[in-house]
Amino acid sequence: MRCENLWRINIKPNSKESVNPRRFCLEKNILGVGWAVGESDNMTWKEYESKALKKYCYEDKNNSKKKKVPRSWKVATNIVNKNMKIGDLCWTRDELGVYYLGRIIGEWEYKSTQEYINADIVNVRKCEWIKVGLIDEVPGKVINSFATRSTVQKVWDNTALEYSKLLYNQYTKDEKYELNLENKSIFSLLSPDDCENVIGLYLQKEEGYYIIPKTNRLDTVKYEFVLKHKDSGKKAIVQVKSGNVNLNLDEFKGLADEVFLFTTEGKYEGNLDESIKKLNKQVIEKFIFDNIYKNNARCNSKMD
Repeated sequence: MRCENLWRINIKPNSKESVNPRRFCLEKNILGVGWAVGESDNMTWKEYESKALKKYCYEDKNNSKKKKVPRSWKVATNIVNKNMKIGDLCWTRDELGVYYLGRIIGEWEYKSTQEYINADIVNVRKCEWIKVGLIDEVPGKVINSFATRSTVQKVWDNTALEYSKLLYNQYTKDEKYELNLENKSIFSLLSPDDCENVIGLYLQKEEGYYIIPKTNRLDTVKYEFVLKHKDSGKKAIVQVKSGNVNLNLDEFKGLADEVFLFTTEGKYEGNLDESIKKLNKQVIEKFIFDNIYKNNARCNSKMD
């Protein structure tokens, strides 16, 4: 089966107080958004759009012609109706922070029975959900996408897409999706916190440093945490950046005996100092596969 797109949806509509819209969608194997316009389960998209334009658009007071301007409903409902394709995968999470991965299996429908109105889930697609678990099982790009306020959006990352396809195959024990894992970056699967944890583990195992607890603070913007070498007693700090973020070497001179810097996709700028160490991306990737990935694989095989 083809999977053209990867999505994430925040199921937080204006539902009745007694209704849990997330649980409603998961139990009914649907994904959906609100913006109801009336009672008619046989409504076409053209009919829905016409009614929604009248109900949910507002007049632009700065426009002399009082042009009607669509609110956020337009983006969300258009994605659910037009952009999502059968076979696409979509991530969501519940109120406890448990993540779910769904496969879209139906076209857009408008639902207006009372239970759908109460949940404020009326623009729906049938979607087969599987429970994945906590944040450590989820690609970093997906986790980051939940930081925005939009109701539904595309996750623009091929590695996260392929990982999601692989995960769906594994959980369903069915090869629904063909995989293309060539030239995919492991760092696309890691959240910013994951990257910090990986570098911390690397410095402890390979460089002989111990992390000093509680040195990771909001007001220490120049570094993630402080470390001490187990033999020499040297003090070190580390800065880790995820994504296309550059690091200026000049900003870290003289801050500690050693400074370890790492950026997953950015560049190192400025002049190199003998106290500053640029961590090699390929070395860190090898460390992940040799130590973390293989250990997890062994644990999983024992559980099986």
